[in-house]
Amino acid sequence: MNNLKRKNFFPAVLVDLSFLGFLAAVIFFLDPGKNCLIFGVKIYFNLILFFFFFYLFWGLTLALFLANTRRGFLFAFYLTVLAFLKMKKILFWGNILGLLLFILAVEAIFTRKQKKKRKESFKAGRF
Repeated sequence: MNNLKRKNFFPAVLVDLSFLGFLAAVIFFLDPGKNCLIFGVKIYFNLILFFFFFYLFWGLTLALFLANTRRGFLFAFYLTVLAFLKMKKILFWGNILGLLLFILAVEAIFTRKQKKKRKESFKAGRF
């Protein structure tokens, strides 16, 4: 078996646990119904803060589990949008499937670009 050494794994876990702590603090100590009126528009800073830490926590957690930062943060974006749609009570199977297809298409585009760059650098003798 190939023994893969991950650099900076322990600091990443500590940062991830701190994001979990911030997320827990937002959930337990901030009122989600409290809003601020700016230029006549209600802005819920507590919900923005919740979804920000939700995305960061799941992004880093999935990046560590999948051993791929891009895929981890793409899937975290998927989970964050699903959570937002569930909060607004407009989540149904079409949204889930459409968003999943969008995420898979973005991943396929990035993977194709990465393979093309790798192939060009291999032909040039830089590998």
